[in-house]
Amino acid sequence: MNKIIGTAFLFITITAVSFAQWTSIGGPGGGGSIRSLFIDKSTAPHTIYADVNSDGVTEKGAFRSTDGGASWNPVIMDSTKTFALDCFAAGPDGATYAMGGYLYKSTNKGVTWNKHSASSVGGRSIAIENATTMYAGSFGSIYKSTNGGVNWNALSFNYQGNNALLYVAPNTLFVANSAYGVFKSTDGGATWLQMNNGLTDTMATSIVMESSSIMYAGTAKGMFKTTDGGANWFAINNGFSKIPIISGLAFEASGIVYAGTYGNGVYKTTDGGANWSWIIAGLTAGTVNSIALDDVGIVYIGLNEYSTGGVFKTTNGGTLWQPVSPNKHVITNMAWNESKSTLYVVSRENGVFKTNDNGTTWTELSKNFSNKSINAIAIESPGTLYVGGTNGTVYKTTDDGSTWSDVSVTSMTMEVNTLLILSPGTVLAGMTYGGISKTTDGGATWSRLLNTTTTVYDLLMESPGVLYSRTPLINKSVDGGVTWANRSFISIGVELGFPIRVAIESPGVMYATMKTSLVKGIYKSTDSANTWTAVNDGLSDWDITSYAIPMPGTVYASSSSKGVFKTTSGGTNWIDVSTGMSDKHVKVLTMSSSSIYAGTLNGIFKTTRPTEVKENSPNMLPEKFELSQNYPNPFNPTTNINFAVSRNGFVSLKVFDILGREVATLVNEQMNSGSYKASFDGKGLSSGMYLYQLRSGNNIETRCMMLLK
Repeated sequence: MNKIIGTAFLFITITAVSFAQWTSIGGPGGGGSIRSLFIDKSTAPHTIYADVNSDGVTEKGAFRSTDGGASWNPVIMDSTKTFALDCFAAGPDGATYAMGGYLYKSTNKGVTWNKHSASSVGGRSIAIENATTMYAGSFGSIYKSTNGGVNWNALSFNYQGNNALLYVAPNTLFVANSAYGVFKSTDGGATWLQMNNGLTDTMATSIVMESSSIMYAGTAKGMFKTTDGGANWFAINNGFSKIPIISGLAFEASGIVYAGTYGNGVYKTTDGGANWSWIIAGLTAGTVNSIALDDVGIVYIGLNEYSTGGVFKTTNGGTLWQPVSPNKHVITNMAWNESKSTLYVVSRENGVFKTNDNGTTWTELSKNFSNKSINAIAIESPGTLYVGGTNGTVYKTTDDGSTWSDVSVTSMTMEVNTLLILSPGTVLAGMTYGGISKTTDGGATWSRLLNTTTTVYDLLMESPGVLYSRTPLINKSVDGGVTWANRSFISIGVELGFPIRVAIESPGVMYATMKTSLVKGIYKSTDSANTWTAVNDGLSDWDITSYAIPMPGTVYASSSSKGVFKTTSGGTNWIDVSTGMSDKHVKVLTMSSSSIYAGTLNGIFKTTRPTEVKENSPNMLPEKFELSQNYPNPFNPTTNINFAVSRNGFVSLKVFDILGREVATLVNEQMNSGSYKASFDGKGLSSGMYLYQLRSGNNIETRCMMLLK
């Protein structure tokens, strides 16, 4: 019987003493993770643009507000739909530009938009020099247009990493590269000079300018400043409680700069970086994705957290902040411990919870965590868990969550995205901008296994020693992670597809979610990620967020807005299996031996895990519809059920208790005429008589079986 399992909510009251305070006023797309913000000051009133990623996977697209965030309307591209947009810019010709794969242009202050570029650029930042000359920074590349953004050519800039652009003067621009530091060009991008003298960390995330000589750069190890146009840099980190990873910068006026951080809110300096003040009191989340300045003292920030994020606003330089989008609760990760029959749930910003009675009651395990921004969870053995989050945080418990020890990756301040247990005490941690760290002593010490600035989103084990990572390329290791080799990626025309979710079915067989305008949906590989084939037939939503694979060929795929889909043909076709789900915004799937759990924006849903169905006689078509007596009978706890259907059609085989309540669904799909065998596992059920019923078309047959424990 399907059941909705309630989730626990945690409410915290923060009393501010001397910090700035933030409060809320409503917002775009129902709130969530805000990827980019931009304010067009050429309009009256000013127009605010915000790109919303509501639940960690769903790109809800861009929204605009003309009343200071009190109300929001979707940004409609090509007169049909809302797109996800990475960045915005105002042109000198009065037009507004937005990059979402292609470059879009609006000539009426954002009311209507049209595709402007001839091809996809994929820029994550835009720098506009004049009406004809523009630059776009993407991952690993910088492009230039000399005809107003219609056509683009790649510049000679071959450094991997995200590229944030800063236009300084005609033909002069700077680039903050997330792996190799700061670069400068004085000839319109024809040549580049690396400007890292004094920059002790080259993972540069953002750069802003006070004047042609005074600039500020944010890195993975705090703030730096130059007073000679980038020739020399020096650290300016006084006032930070911990050297932060800088996520975004905004320059307001002489000496006044705002700095957003990963996991630690917003800081402000009014003396050119000599001192920084923490202005986070009242904020519901800690990671700032973007900052945009309106008039003096009016600042907007976009928060990353999916459950407690949104757009926040201050009208007095940070003394008082007001959120301009509502908060939501979301499940971000789950894990099942079979030996303890316990489900563990991670709710970012709310911590870690567990239930061992199918959700009737929940216990919070993270009450004493100093950092509740948790992303990852891994089970080593009954009672031994690891969880990981922002700032290199890793907690470990050996008593099922009663007590925890801090075993953080102290050498790294990056976010822990994923954890993988290789053996007792040996754990891998995939980091944001930090590659892979490894411990062989249960977290007491960590070492860099993959010493790179690459972000590792997922780690998966195919078999002992054979691992895969998603970076966003898929990489394979056959020596336990010591060395890695890139696998192939998918391209359609000039557009590359990089996976955002990966699952392993069996050795060599994998499924991956792609998400670009051309390369999207589910792709399957049967040769260890060397080649890929699209398998999207039957999907009504290609934004796939997670996978659960109970047996070879049978795959569950959750989507960002349409619930859960299932295939029993290895992806040849998919059917919607979301009946009973009141919330179809699914973030993550996990399995027990008898159930599949789906974590959504509003709690957890559960369905019976299917058992293997085998076709006995594929070459002999049965003459009649038939349900055989199960064997063995009585049984404990497993039994087999043979059945036959004489016509192609939809078939269901379900198990009920003596009161008629459904306890298991063994078959619920389209089937060809034939004879089949299904297995039923009564683990978790009490002894007694049960009914099993076969339906196909107008045919119904029911039999009894006895479970004796």
